[in-house]
Amino acid sequence: MYFVMKRIVLIVLHMLVSGFAYAESADIELQFLDDRAIEIKREFIDIGKDMHIFERQNTFPDEQRVSVFLTVDVGEFFRLHSLKIVIDNETVAQRDYHDHETDGLEKGAANRVYIGNFAQGEHRMTAFIEGVGPRNQPYKKALRYKFMKGAPPVFLELRLRDKESRLQPEMLVKQW
Repeated sequence: MYFVMKRIVLIVLHMLVSGFAYAESADIELQFLDDRAIEIKREFIDIGKDMHIFERQNTFPDEQRVSVFLTVDVGEFFRLHSLKIVIDNETVAQRDYHDHETDGLEKGAANRVYIGNFAQGEHRMTAFIEGVGPRNQPYKKALRYKFMKGAPPVFLELRLRDKESRLQPEMLVKQW
């Protein structure tokens, strides 16, 4: 009987020890799988970034790219509601601005209004703005601008700013 009890105790101990070893082995395997999953996720993110860059380079090649940005330094004489951009008699961008977007622009943010492709040569851009001007009156203004598209990309900054001498907003274009 003593030998039987001893054998049973040894079998139970062996089962417990092997169970712990199995559990430890399973934990190590799970940790390896977690690490591998994180590594695969990072690889997917890197591939996504590379695909985005590749897509952008093919969709908007440098030699044809034109980008238009909007910056605002107004608030006293004008409150922006909408903007429309026409390049070579084609409307390329049109949008309405909500109050929180206008607030952001007035605090110094820049808005990329348009990015697209144009052949090299001379082009004409017309920008139309609508909003509220002095004394809360509806206000509309347009600006025409000629630019040359060469080999490097063209960046156009449309600036809206208060002109105190005339008590109204002013639109300027800066080509970068």
